Amino acid sequence: LAAPKSKPMTPASGGTFEDTTAGIKITIPEKALGSSTSAGNLQAKQTNNVRSTANSTPVGGKAQEIKATDSDNNAITTLPLPVTVEMTLTLAEMTATASSSDTSINTLAEADTLKMGYWDDSAQSWVTLASTVVYKDSAGEVITDEMTIDTSAEFAATVATATVSASTDHFSLY
Repeated sequence: LAAPKSKPMTPASGGTFEDTTAGIKITIPEKALGSSTSAGNLQAKQTNNVRSTANSTPVGGKAQEIKATDSDNNAITTLPLPVTVEMTLTLAEMTATASSSDTSINTLAEADTLKMGYWDDSAQSWVTLASTVVYKDSAGEVITDEMTIDTSAEFAATVATATVSASTDHFSLY
């Protein structure tokens, strides 16, 4: 697991938080964390303390615990404006995770079903969010012609990463 990463963040200004080692990026618009002009803190911590449910399985058995605090160290959990959370998965992480049809996510059809979700403590389940998936090759270029990755052989030879992104109005375990 990647070490936790923290970054000072001024709520009124917003900004971008990125940890390429853990594969997470959070884009925060101005005032999405509130209107304070004093810097607080944003932290993302990778964890394998996650569970699968009948409907959802975290890829690679990992998730990100996202927390924000204001300048007085008070938790910011519910956001007045949505933020964008992006998680980048490697081909190895995908192929090591079972799909709904076989032992790995190794085709475009299977990868296109990836969804961002958050853990709902009260329901004891994952809640999926409307998500988009973008594929990149080993040079980091976006793959725009999905016909070049629609078989498992093409997918394995061409796709290096898949980035799943969604908007959310709160921080928790993703």
